[in-house]
Formats: sequence, C-alpha cells, structure tokens
Amino acid sequence: MSITKSRFGIAILVAALLCDAVEAQQQPQTITLSSLTSQGFEIKAAANTTFGAAQVFLQKGKDAFVCLVVLPVDAPQRESRCSSID
Repeated sequence: MSITKSRFGIAILVAALLCDAVEAQQQPQTITLSSLTSQGFEIKAAANTTFGAAQVFLQKGKDAFVCLVVLPVDAPQRESRCSSID
C-alpha cells in the first residue's frame, strides 16, 4: 500500500515539474522600446496617457509594435513593455 502511495506522490511531483517547464517555455520574452530601436525600428507616433505613461508606436517594414512606457516622477529609469500589432 505504501509503495502505491509513494509512486503516486512521485507521479504528482513529476507532473508538476513538467507543467512548470512547459509554462516557462510559453511565457513570451519581454520586448522593450530600447531593444526595438536597437533593431532598427523607427518611432512613428507617440501619445501621453492620463496615468503617467506614454504609448509609442514603432515600425520596421511590415512589423509594427506598440509600447507602453511608464514615466516615473522620481526615478531616472523608465520601464517599457511592447507588444506586436497584428
């Protein structure tokens, strides 16, 4: 009886580890404004938002991205997250 419980516990542990590995592979890599501009993307438009951030639109050929750039008041570092426009 304890062998069956032990095997069941090992099976659950292996399944959990495999699920974590698959989930880690599926998470997209963070794309930033600076990484896109370094790849030759050009800023085509920008707009301020009401909550201390800006939207920046970039394009290179057929590929286009929109970035949300957080503009912190008291921090020198700006954070950006970009998404592909399909």
